[in-house]
Parts: sequence; C-alpha cells; structure tokens
Amino acid sequence: MNINLVFGFLGSGKTTLVKRLVADQANDNVAVIVNEFGDVGIDGLLLKGNSVDIVQLNSGCLCCNLKGPMVDAIAEINASGHVKTLFIESSGVAEPVDTLKALIDPALTTTVTIGPIVTVINLPHFEKLRDALGDFYTDQVKNADVILLNKVDLMESDEALIQGKLVRELNPYADFLYSSHCDVSLADLFESSSRKETDFVARIKGLKRGTIHEHDHMHNKMDSLVASNSQNISRSQIIDWFTNLPCQVYRAKGFAIVDGVQSILHYSFGQLEIEPSTATNKNQMIFIGQNLLHSELTTGYERLKLTDL
Repeated sequence: MNINLVFGFLGSGKTTLVKRLVADQANDNVAVIVNEFGDVGIDGLLLKGNSVDIVQLNSGCLCCNLKGPMVDAIAEINASGHVKTLFIESSGVAEPVDTLKALIDPALTTTVTIGPIVTVINLPHFEKLRDALGDFYTDQVKNADVILLNKVDLMESDEALIQGKLVRELNPYADFLYSSHCDVSLADLFESSSRKETDFVARIKGLKRGTIHEHDHMHNKMDSLVASNSQNISRSQIIDWFTNLPCQVYRAKGFAIVDGVQSILHYSFGQLEIEPSTATNKNQMIFIGQNLLHSELTTGYERLKLTDL
C-alpha cells in the first residue's frame, strides 16, 4: 500500500484536493484518513459519497497526540488487503517532520511505501503566512515533493508568478503546479513527480526541520470552537457577519441554511465561499485561530437569522 500525505495550512484547499484525487481514482481501491484540529469533523463529511473508506481523526494532531490512532488506522486499512492507495489529509497545523516520524512503526515500515508528499499553498496569503508562522510554515514547503500553488484566481497573474518564485526559493527541488480550486489531476500531481514511491527510512533521512523545538508545536498555539445555528440565514447577512470577523479567526467551515438552501461554508483569511450541500440536518460551524473570543463568536453566530433583517 502506498501512502500519499497532503499538508498545507488552514484554508489552503487540502480537502478540495483530496476530494478531486479520490474522484480521480473512483474505480481503484482507495482510503482516506482525515485529521482535523477541532472537535467536529467537517472534512470527512465533505469526502463522503465517493465510495471510499474514510477514517476521521479529530481533536488533535497526527504528529503528537494522535500518533497512536493514526498508526492503528493505517495498519487496519493495510491489513484489509484491498486498499492500494491511502491519502492522509493532515490538519492545517501538522508538522511534516514529526508526522512522518510518527509513522516509523514495525507494523508499517516493511509493508507500506511513502509516495510524493504534497503541500498546498494559499498563494495570495503566502508572504503573510510565511512571516507570521515562521519555521512551522516554511517546513511544510521545504519537505514537499510537489507544491500546489492554489487560489491563483484570487490574484493577478504577475503577482502569482512573483509569489511562486518566493515559494520556489524555499524548495527549488519540488515540482510546482499553479491551480484554482485545486483543479489538478492525480497524474499532474504524482505521475510526473521526480520523487517516486520510497521506503520510510530513505524518506525520513531527507527531511528538513527549521528551528522548531520538539515541544513547541503550532497546534499548542491554536484554538478552536464550535457553534450551531439551525435558523434560515440570509446570504447578505452571513457575508456581512463573516466579513467583520476579527483577524484572530484564520479559518471557519461548516454547514448552514442560507436563503433556505442547505449550504457548506468555507472561510479563510477574509474570503468566504458558500456552496449548496447535500448534507442534511447539519448546522455546526467550527472556528479556528488564535486567542479566540469564544463567547462573542458563539453568541454572534447563533443569533444570525433571516428575521433579523
């Protein structure tokens, strides 16, 4: 069984990418492990319906407190004998070095291989995130075999090229792809990669770490909360509310009824997307960031309703 790991900070587009890759292999034997930092698994719900096995690991990070559950899940999937490709979508605050080291287990190292590692970059916000997050963020770039420069539709082409060059300076050996909404195929990502499948020991020898200390993981600095709202909310009102979120909120995702339509909402660094959803009876929204004002966010979101206008 081959494992393909997908990294990228909050809101970069990891779930969208994995959803596309799974659809690309609809007739093959594929499984997905989804790791979410918060208490509620939104991404796993978004991936359902693709006729693949999905394992959801919430409330932590694969590189730390979820190491054991991750190894157990991989071993169980591998033992089933019918899965050829396993995609692991890390949380937005997972560190590649420690995640890969967590996979060094006798139950795995002789029976699985590591495919090209993919990092998804929110290109319009690359410089801001690089400067704010430091080694944690650049390590995700430096340890990638394939880098997907995503969300180029939100920027001018000249600026996208400038930002792309800045990313390449951190890792000139990776394969680079520009995309909007992660619109790439499996072949684009993996089959043309200069790094093919390899064993654990060889892969880990090539890892690069910045100055991050073992105990100073990014997820220890992050915060999350869950709010619910089953009311019918107007599109204009929900856009206005999200537009005015404090800068400490990096990411929000979840389900809401918008203008009478069950919808999925994605918020990332001031950008909100609202799309129809096939999910039913889902009304939870997860907020992720730093130093969140729990009571203010929860109360504000739960008070939204159509009749307030």
